[in-house]
Amino acid sequence: MKNKVIYRGALLLLAGSLFASCTREVPDIFDVPGAQRLQEAMNEIEQTLVAAPNGWEMRYYTQPETAGYVMLVKFDASGRVTVAAKNAATTSNRYTSAVSTWEVIGDNGPVITFNSYNDVLHAFSDPQNDGVGLGGDYEFIVLDWADASHLRLKGKKAEAYIDMYALDPAQDWEDYYAKIDAFNTIVFTNNDGAVFDFVAAGTTREVEYAQNMFQFTDETVPFGFIVLPTGVELYSGIVTANGDTARHFVLNEDMSALVCNDEGVDAKFVQGQTGAEYFVSYLAYSSTRSWVMDLGKMGNSSQNAYQSITDALASNGVALRGVEMRDNDSICTMKISYRLSNSSNNYSGLVYGKFELTEAGNVHFVYESADDDATGLFNGVANMDAEAGRKMLIDDFFGRELFCVPHSGGTLNYSELRMVAPEDNEFYFVSNKQ
Repeated sequence: MKNKVIYRGALLLLAGSLFASCTREVPDIFDVPGAQRLQEAMNEIEQTLVAAPNGWEMRYYTQPETAGYVMLVKFDASGRVTVAAKNAATTSNRYTSAVSTWEVIGDNGPVITFNSYNDVLHAFSDPQNDGVGLGGDYEFIVLDWADASHLRLKGKKAEAYIDMYALDPAQDWEDYYAKIDAFNTIVFTNNDGAVFDFVAAGTTREVEYAQNMFQFTDETVPFGFIVLPTGVELYSGIVTANGDTARHFVLNEDMSALVCNDEGVDAKFVQGQTGAEYFVSYLAYSSTRSWVMDLGKMGNSSQNAYQSITDALASNGVALRGVEMRDNDSICTMKISYRLSNSSNNYSGLVYGKFELTEAGNVHFVYESADDDATGLFNGVANMDAEAGRKMLIDDFFGRELFCVPHSGGTLNYSELRMVAPEDNEFYFVSNKQ
């Protein structure tokens, strides 16, 4: 009996010892160390942000899958932050910078907050008159900061993922945006509505571009992306037929394709329409769209032909001012603007017809009729012979069969088309999309 009592006592002592051990470990795991770890994380993040000598490239999305924007951000240890941007949404495409304050706070994890108003950054989160605005964030949960040159963030409200990369110390901020402008000129500027082919895993799909968004023509869900100095980054990427995710694309050497440079992924965006197809489809899409002839961009042959026309009109006191091509209710209108020598007013002659695709895949204008002002111009070109003047101005110039190629950079941007006669490469003029 005595042994049993001693045995029970030993068990009770052992249980008490285990219980005491557990109660001592509870605050270590769930109380003091947790708060301490959060504070240490906040300190590490602050030090990392300040340590980048030229600041950070912030790849900012207002909402998941929306178009993205790049901001350059420089943090200093005194709590001041400089933010710069250049985009159509918030800075009217002008380089703009602003200074405000920042800090890292604890809120179920470390959070970077821009805690005083910054004209550049808060423009994305201002509610505006509709109560929503662009719907972005100014406080960001820090998800990953293990790499001192890369932080992974998440918008606190909109929950869009955002990456920050330490900027090259030698990179001038305004020149950074100049590089983006140069890339946009080759691929995206004024190129809304362009149709590309997305080629990946042995398949080709049509995708339409509009305002830093791609959308497959057979789907309704868009893919938002950010334009960088060297290429584009899609928010979540496109899953190809073999299961790869294509997210990052760069311009190839001859500027004919955006090629995926994610490891092991074979995918690219290439031209989806010929220039002639795009010229006609752009006019047909809406009566508010037009092509305007750039009188300063012609080849030698077309310049000589145009000079003969303008010389003949000048002898009759008429100066040509411009040519605009538009499609109204399936009838194309070629508006020829001119000015009389004794007047400061501009007038317009209207020529009606159609821009048609030829069997060879080129485009030409088929004349149907003209208003009185345009007929007067025809008379002025050929000494009161309207038919001869029309042939010289319309048939021999715009009515030629012409192939169309992008004029600036590579083959992806259709905003400026060079319209060339196949039989004479020096007979061309440039039309700008309006």
